[in-house]
Amino acid sequence: MTDKKLLLKHGIIADIFDYEFLDDELIHTYSFFESRFEELFKSRAEIFKINDCHFYIKNGFGFNAFAKRIKGYNLIGVTNGYIIHTSKIFHENYFKYIFLAGLKAEKNLSDAFVYLEEDINFQFSSYMMNCSIEFTFGHEFQHILQFNSTKISANYEFSENLDESEFSMQKHAWEFDADRFGSFDVLKYAFKVYRNLDYKNLEILRCLIYSGISSIITMRMLFYFSILDPNQQIKVQNFYTKEFSHPHPFLRIFNIIEFSIDSANDLFPELKIEAQDMLNNTLIISGIFLESFLPNQNLLMFFLKILDIESINLYNNDLYEYAVKDEVIKKLLKTRRINFEE
Repeated sequence: MTDKKLLLKHGIIADIFDYEFLDDELIHTYSFFESRFEELFKSRAEIFKINDCHFYIKNGFGFNAFAKRIKGYNLIGVTNGYIIHTSKIFHENYFKYIFLAGLKAEKNLSDAFVYLEEDINFQFSSYMMNCSIEFTFGHEFQHILQFNSTKISANYEFSENLDESEFSMQKHAWEFDADRFGSFDVLKYAFKVYRNLDYKNLEILRCLIYSGISSIITMRMLFYFSILDPNQQIKVQNFYTKEFSHPHPFLRIFNIIEFSIDSANDLFPELKIEAQDMLNNTLIISGIFLESFLPNQNLLMFFLKILDIESINLYNNDLYEYAVKDEVIKKLLKTRRINFEE
């Protein structure tokens, strides 16, 4: 990879975060995230034959990830705030009782939760953090593919920060598409972890899938309520459809759940995952985490109270109809040999 300082010198990237002079624990944290993203980028770029790919950490305490195509360079980055907040949110202290999700499930699934909890080589906290990283990378890499598939030669930059002054149906559709392939990467990672376990059965794989998708839902909820620290108070944004730079977080959550069900059943038809089972189990896992992370605020109950399922389904259907007619998305679907209906 080209030296980041050279890219900085030529104005390709800006404001690199330097963690070399921090204490050992922080260096280890930043190095872990940087290595994971670089490994994923290198691997995926080789598969899709994308050149001049670079990952970097940008100065900024906000929670943000971004994808750029500038002067022919393909860039993915996160702020140092993304790394700090993610590592704190997925701290093992908040996952002590995740196995309790099994108590509300059928016996076979309950046994799977217990097995994973007792496996000395498995931790729900680190597994779900890695799932969150897989989703973030997969989402941003799909943007890189979108940028490289457009016929328009231009610089592009998409970030997770919500811009309330901007709306584009195409931008919403591209975010809709990126969320789907980010969640697909989580499913693949779940199976990778499953293959490395000493003991395997379908319920353990089911448990890994529910936990992995729950990691995405949890982060979307925290992002929606503007809570990245247990001491913050919730902030609520009114539901919207054709506004702002990104679809509403509730739309994104249900798009991810719907696509994950279809993809999981395509990849592993023997699982026969039902929509209600996916919804119930992922929300149970998220709820147990949120009770530990925010013991004085019932985020899950608040989330369920303000849901407007009918409006969510209507707009997600609109986004799907737009997406499968979008030339860039159609091209990428055909490249991946994915069947779709216009």
